[in-house]
Amino acid sequence: MKKKVIIAEHYGFCSGVDIAVNTLNKLMDIKKNIYIYGDLIHNRIVMGKFEHKGLHIINNIDNIPDNGTLVIRTHGVKPIVYRKAKEKGLDIIDLTCIYVKRSQKYAKEIIEKGLNLIIIGERNHDEILSIQGASSESAIVINSKKEAEKISTIQRAGIVIQTTFNRETAKDIISILFDNIGYLVIYNTICNATEKRQNACRNLAVKTDAIVVIGDKMSSNTNRLYEIAKSLNINTFMANDETEIDCKKYKDYKSIGITAGASTPDIIIKKVIKMIENC
Repeated sequence: MKKKVIIAEHYGFCSGVDIAVNTLNKLMDIKKNIYIYGDLIHNRIVMGKFEHKGLHIINNIDNIPDNGTLVIRTHGVKPIVYRKAKEKGLDIIDLTCIYVKRSQKYAKEIIEKGLNLIIIGERNHDEILSIQGASSESAIVINSKKEAEKISTIQRAGIVIQTTFNRETAKDIISILFDNIGYLVIYNTICNATEKRQNACRNLAVKTDAIVVIGDKMSSNTNRLYEIAKSLNINTFMANDETEIDCKKYKDYKSIGITAGASTPDIIIKKVIKMIENC
């Protein structure tokens, strides 16, 4: 029996990722010796294709020859990376997401105002590291209510939030900080595309028998979608691509919802949908 597949209202590549991927593809058609500091986006299939085309993924500027081109990933990098690249005379192509740059700007302003900086997000995530580098390495990073409850001695602080963080979790954390900190400046830096995808995921999870979240497990925003869906629908699954679809898992479900992380390309989403429809 063919499954009824319902696709989320908002899913897949956000405009920023779409621009970044297309820009890098075009760049690789006309230039050689292209290097990128870390992954452009957190999707190993996409990055594997770029590597096959000749992209060099590095984590040390010293590994780039003087005539090379350095691409800055969407999650951003620390200022020292820019500085070293300029010292080497590298051609720099900055594909940092505009919303990440906004977070970096607000974080820097918080420090300049003499406030303690609190970043709500995943410790050691590329985006968080870039925000810390642009503002203060001593910034406090928290990602749970339990961690928020431990902050009791700070009197004045400013908050920025990882662009792909769970909105509801962020609200809960901020509520605790609001009670514990005398003066608090809050910048809601969760990007609009993230909020739309999370809301669409919530709506979909409650009206389907099961839901499949398509994306790489290394992707923060994909993991957030999975957590949201799982909290509302126990029959929630994650798949990197169509090869991870086991039809036996879906045989008892009449309707299956589909959503995908912001780093999941459309071609993979279509293949997964086709596979599920034919289960």
